[in-house]
Amino acid sequence: MPNGHALRKLFGFPVLFAACVLAAQAQQDSAAALQTLAKARARLETSMATLPNIDCDEHVRSVGFIDNKVKREITLDSTMRATRQPDADEFKEERTLRTVNGKTVNRKTGKMQRDVVLPLSIAGGFGNSFSPYLALKYEQCHAYELKPSGNDKEMLMEVTGRLENYQNPACSQFMVATKARFWLDADSAQLLRMESVSLHAGDAIGLKTLTTKTEYALVPLGQSSYLLPVRVHAQLTRGNDDDVAMQYDAEYSNCHRFEVTMEILPGVSEVPVKP
Repeated sequence: MPNGHALRKLFGFPVLFAACVLAAQAQQDSAAALQTLAKARARLETSMATLPNIDCDEHVRSVGFIDNKVKREITLDSTMRATRQPDADEFKEERTLRTVNGKTVNRKTGKMQRDVVLPLSIAGGFGNSFSPYLALKYEQCHAYELKPSGNDKEMLMEVTGRLENYQNPACSQFMVATKARFWLDADSAQLLRMESVSLHAGDAIGLKTLTTKTEYALVPLGQSSYLLPVRVHAQLTRGNDDDVAMQYDAEYSNCHRFEVTMEILPGVSEVPVKP
């Protein structure tokens, strides 16, 4: 049997060489992921920078389950208005209900509108839902890795938290257990789909997992097209993926620019006349 010195002679160089190869491959993978990140970020920032205020038709179904049986279900049809906030790439979402569980809402009194509480509700899809993972100011908070997508026309980028940076004030807002995946067009790096998974402190049952999936598409608004969410699916599970506590589905359609028009009536001065 070879002694320790002989083993080092036999295996020392191959092991060291393999370690160097793996380290070099990891660096190449990291560089490729960061290049993909920069390209995807540039496309998203360009779209968000010029996205106008919009109105969309929104259809929502929210369900609560007990023992995998539906215990409470609400469907809503609304007009969803997203308006840009001052000095930010964030959009405020406001909804005007049209129907609740198929029944028309009285628009004059707003009856039922304030009383509707969904089992599970997800908001913020039109603004920066991807920003916490892809924005430059949060890059130090995450690790980025390209994964096989199973589709030659798509790239899959996985984003996980850097535990060593969670003491950084910029990163403290993120949950340690959060992970996100982004499916991108292989040629343009345009965002196609996004999935985020995070653990939440639950009730007596224990931890709960919130999974949110969003599908995107280029939607024409006037002479330009903008990247908007067209479908959102979310579910909160107890303990394992088979024990669903709540589920949320939303679809968006008929999106168009929100514009305010003003009519000047005959005989009315546009500029107040001083006495």
